[in-house]
Amino acid sequence: MQSLISLTFDDGLRAQFEQALPILDRHGLPATFFLIANPDPIFTDGFRHPDWSKTDWSEKDVVLFKSMVQRGHEIGAHSVNHTLRSLDKNPKFEAEGSKKWIEDRLGIEISSYCYPFSHCTDPIKRAVIGAGYKQARSGSNAVYYAFEDPLDDFQVDCRHVGKSGAELVDGDFVGKYGAENVQSWLRPGCWHVLMFHGIGTVNDGWWAIPVAEFARQMAELAKHRDAGDAKVVTFNEGAQILRPAQSSVKRAVPGPRATGMNVSVIVCTYNRAKHLAKALDSIAASTLPSSVEWEVVIVDNNSRDRTREVAEGYCLRDPAHFRYLFEPQQGLSYARNAGIRKARGEILAFVDDDGTVEPDWLWRLTSAVHGGQWAGGGGRILSVWPGSRPKWLSQDRGSLDIYGDFAPSPDSGPLTRPPYGGNMAYRKVIFEKYGGFRLDLGRSGTNLQGREDIEFANRLLAAGERLWYESSAVVNEIIPEYRAKRSYALRWRYLYGRAEGTDLGPPKAVWFIGGVPLVLFRRIVRWSLQWLLSLGAGRRFAAQRTVWYVVGTAVGCYLWSRCQNHTAEVFEAQSKTSKSQIETK
Repeated sequence: MQSLISLTFDDGLRAQFEQALPILDRHGLPATFFLIANPDPIFTDGFRHPDWSKTDWSEKDVVLFKSMVQRGHEIGAHSVNHTLRSLDKNPKFEAEGSKKWIEDRLGIEISSYCYPFSHCTDPIKRAVIGAGYKQARSGSNAVYYAFEDPLDDFQVDCRHVGKSGAELVDGDFVGKYGAENVQSWLRPGCWHVLMFHGIGTVNDGWWAIPVAEFARQMAELAKHRDAGDAKVVTFNEGAQILRPAQSSVKRAVPGPRATGMNVSVIVCTYNRAKHLAKALDSIAASTLPSSVEWEVVIVDNNSRDRTREVAEGYCLRDPAHFRYLFEPQQGLSYARNAGIRKARGEILAFVDDDGTVEPDWLWRLTSAVHGGQWAGGGGRILSVWPGSRPKWLSQDRGSLDIYGDFAPSPDSGPLTRPPYGGNMAYRKVIFEKYGGFRLDLGRSGTNLQGREDIEFANRLLAAGERLWYESSAVVNEIIPEYRAKRSYALRWRYLYGRAEGTDLGPPKAVWFIGGVPLVLFRRIVRWSLQWLLSLGAGRRFAAQRTVWYVVGTAVGCYLWSRCQNHTAEVFEAQSKTSKSQIETK
């Protein structure tokens, strides 16, 4: 039985048409190109990377696309604006608008859609179905769809060819390309969808594949086709081939991953009864396979409002899935460790009490971790503002981190930096092996000092454990009005710097004053001057928040230096304490 292969290309980048298309045509290989429906000549997606040229829908482009369709290629839609916020804010416009834009210019029916960033929430999926598409491509988990298995036409998975981590190049975020074994694409009796982005260099797109390597891959694939081992079809054709063999029952959750697992969601809360109810409502609406057993452990960390009343209400309505736990020792690390100790699941997911999750969040976040290849992982966090974002807030990572935004990559893949506590999951045995969250870190009451989540993940990475980033596991974090104030942001940045200094100690230096490296004093002076001299509210705040951060780091280094003679014993005692918390039954 043949393997069925579909080649897909995202975003309509110039390099795809200039460098990949001639190679495809040379070998007679059809492909599907998902195009962004706007006239901007530069590809933008909200992430830092080189300026990649894309189609601007000129007359020349339209002629090219029409000729491609005549040669057997497929044109699909890939949204209008291609940003996460526009997708979440107006999914109907993104789905319908991109379809109409392309159909009006090419005079053909557009039947295939590709979710940008693999971001497929229930509202977005409904909008795509309502727009009249026949199928849609989603994430990049390298799924092979057996011809006889049921398939969700509107959440077809794919393999991201060549993707292997990420790195910074000249201040821009780009993907690292890894070698590919074309033979591994083939599996008799299965449909396998491949996704390509950059073809050329880092200046041509995400995870750019060298042109010579792409040519080698296509030549080898053509040999398999000519030998009768593989059939290469467009995305639309592949879905049509599988459709008659499918069951009438559609999967309501992401495609075939491991099932039969137990999952616990740990929600630690302190005086946020109003937000807690929204968070629990969103978790209760989770869509999971019937084989997955799940529970929510609500850890009340000494709340004085209606938190207990709200939590126990959920426990009374759904005792099979909700449990209430009171942790008297103040502090987020104590609360999380208590939740870990009481959780019954094999995989433990964490979400903050002011976050709301998408219906497929829990499955997408935890299913990749279930197989044992990954110790844990994290998902995307998007901040939801009560009104417009403050004008003084700059758009760089240093500012967005204050509000929990976490989106290190537009696509899923291995994590080389710690996930954030508002959207993370770990196997329970990992806590039993490495201990829990450090008790000297983490928020406590109104104290904003955090970093317990960062320290724990760094502990795992240093031990050689592997973490996964699932871009489609989305948490929306609500930003209340008091957090939208400049004073809150500066206080948070100061306490983060202090926690970092306490955790890591001082940076390497020759000269110290009171245990604080002299270089930190120089940085304080430098950033203070930049704060005073910068033009524009965003730049001034970026410099000001850096001053607060460096001052906090200096204070943390001072505190660290005071106990440097027994830091190892302190950390060992804290690790033993947190581990005993996990192991105590």
